[in-house]
Amino acid sequence: MEIKSKPNTMPVVRICVVIVAIFMGCLLRSGVALGCRYNVRESGFVYLGAKPYYLWYYVDSNSSADEIAMIKRAAGDILADSSIRPEVVDTATEKNHPAMKHLAALDVLARLRLLLVSPREMTMRVSIPAAGGDFKSRLRTVLARLVRSDVRDEILYKAVKNYAVVLLIEGADNAANTAAVAAIDNAIATIGRQMKFMPKSIANPPVVVKLEAGRGETEKILLWSLGIPAGEFNKTYAAVFYGRARWIGPLLEGDEITEDTVYNILSVVGADCECGLDRELIRGVILPVKWNDEIIALAAKDLGFDPENPMVKIEVSQILKANSSMYPAVPAGYSVEQRDAELRKRIPDLPIPFVEDTAGAGPVLAESSTVPAGPFYIIAILSILVIALGLFVLIRAIRKNQ
Repeated sequence: MEIKSKPNTMPVVRICVVIVAIFMGCLLRSGVALGCRYNVRESGFVYLGAKPYYLWYYVDSNSSADEIAMIKRAAGDILADSSIRPEVVDTATEKNHPAMKHLAALDVLARLRLLLVSPREMTMRVSIPAAGGDFKSRLRTVLARLVRSDVRDEILYKAVKNYAVVLLIEGADNAANTAAVAAIDNAIATIGRQMKFMPKSIANPPVVVKLEAGRGETEKILLWSLGIPAGEFNKTYAAVFYGRARWIGPLLEGDEITEDTVYNILSVVGADCECGLDRELIRGVILPVKWNDEIIALAAKDLGFDPENPMVKIEVSQILKANSSMYPAVPAGYSVEQRDAELRKRIPDLPIPFVEDTAGAGPVLAESSTVPAGPFYIIAILSILVIALGLFVLIRAIRKNQ
């Protein structure tokens, strides 16, 4: 009687065990958590097709073809790489266009009917002055002002180099201005002490950008984009921006500008990967600004990755989709005022529990490290393939010796 020897399966088992151990060791050493490669600040530099501003140019059968072509070229050139999307609307043939509901806001006798519409459906008529050079140069000057101003440029550049930017809009009440400055400074100081304990290091703390009282007329587009009525430029306001000049949280007015409130909003910017956070609160609208090559290069240098890279956009998009069910959004039908009121209710629940750097505190925690998601997935896939191959060889050997 022939006795078949049992197959020696130990080498295959050992190989599988070693591979699994190596894979788990890589995970433990890197401290990787799936979907948390980016913090909130970093994700704010990645453009994922957020709702833009629109510059609608209404035309009809009486509009000059040459003028339409000139405006298209000027808008396409000046507004390229900005958060404003120009679009020609033919009122005779596009009756169902979304822009048609705003047509009544325009002066029917105006030579050009240009309307700027914000992501929150606020509107502003855009007019071309009658004097100041030829029409083309006047047009280009007006279009440039839609995406550029001293304060907006300062916010954009400082958001790239720093943790975040707190915009303080000074009003006519000096006492209110002074109280707001103290509250903002104290909140920034607390964030500065906590930055070393955040999931990922950020080089520079938040900074303040001031719009001095009396300069409201020079920054009308900025104030309009924040929802401040033209007749209320004399009040004290504050707003927080991060990433690609992205507005986080509601507009704070007067007594709402407290140390706790500003700190609560700022604390979110240093949080890891937006996990469990209110999407509506942290993914607010972007200011009407121009995202040019210089800004992109500065951001890439500071971040250590290119926010325009398609693979980065895919990673961030997947992270946001994975976490989208963890928190409710503000209802879509809410007005601007209702939305801001709802966001204000959520601010008290926002502080991220970082450890504050106080006297007598324990040793500084080691900064958590991350590895690119690409290599991580490659290691995982290869490990699964090798284990599957090992199991296949093992099963085949057992069947052969039966």
